[in-house]
Amino acid sequence: MPAIILKKFSKANLHLPDSQGIVTNMPPLVSICIPNYNKAGFIEECIESVYRQTYRNIELFIIDDGSTDNSVAIIKNKISNGPFKTTLLQNEKNSGICYSLNNALKIASGKYYQMLGSDDLILPGKIASQVAIFESLPEEYAIVFGKSYRMDEAGNYLEDDYYQSIDVDTSKLKHAGFEDLLSINFISSCAHLVKFAAIVEAGMYDESLRVEDWDLWLRIAKKYKVLFINEYDSVYRIVNSSLTHNLKNFADVYTTYCKTLLKHLDYSPTGNRNIARNIGLMSLVVYKYDGQHAKELLKKSFQLNRNPKSFILLVSSYFGLQYRFLKTLTFSKKHR
Repeated sequence: MPAIILKKFSKANLHLPDSQGIVTNMPPLVSICIPNYNKAGFIEECIESVYRQTYRNIELFIIDDGSTDNSVAIIKNKISNGPFKTTLLQNEKNSGICYSLNNALKIASGKYYQMLGSDDLILPGKIASQVAIFESLPEEYAIVFGKSYRMDEAGNYLEDDYYQSIDVDTSKLKHAGFEDLLSINFISSCAHLVKFAAIVEAGMYDESLRVEDWDLWLRIAKKYKVLFINEYDSVYRIVNSSLTHNLKNFADVYTTYCKTLLKHLDYSPTGNRNIARNIGLMSLVVYKYDGQHAKELLKKSFQLNRNPKSFILLVSSYFGLQYRFLKTLTFSKKHR
């Protein structure tokens, strides 16, 4: 089916799927959204992984965010004879992943939703398995998620999977929820399936943030349960140019992480402790990479933690000392 190219959107377009379903005997519609920016080397394989799903009631949205490579040409060629409805949206200028995904959500019609990075892959049975699980769950569940392999740019699988790479013990995810998510984002960006209605209820993506998923998971997990499925269903690709893996972006990325956490202060004492610990770690990263918000985040870290290290870092930033003079105070912990 040929692509539909849309450029202008209105919030009035936002709607929920018909509560009566699409057709009485049809399985639920799943909306998959692929945001893309300059991933010409990976986007075709990503789309193919969607087309190879054993589950067939899928609508696919691909949002190109002003790519300057030949991504759009590759996408148009790939989707010209796709097996189900595929819509290409093209932003007139680079506007960010949250803006791109919200534009797709405004016209999506699925009961369930998945975002898929344009350099990532989903395994053939992923959607079928997760829809079946969702359909058997009570209404209080809004997110199901599984495990992701990791792959390098050349297509080689890495020894550590996604959870091993972020030091998360999957045996502890069975009962994980909102407060656990404040410690670390343990929901892989390509291994999830979400109820569309819960996304709309949560307010969709926050377009003021540069990193899309963690904040949305937190807002949903405040009201609904999440379910971990101990099965591999996707492949998370490590690309050096990606926002979260490029050292040049670290200050902005970790500033976004801090802003995300601070939105959820005062939900609970346990949540506040998890936030305080993470703000201490992440504000240091912002300081290390000369982020413009380092001083204000280090001040917030001191207010939350009230320990000697946070005080020294705050004073050092106000006197203009750079991080390299304070390496002995380095904290080490992995975060996505």
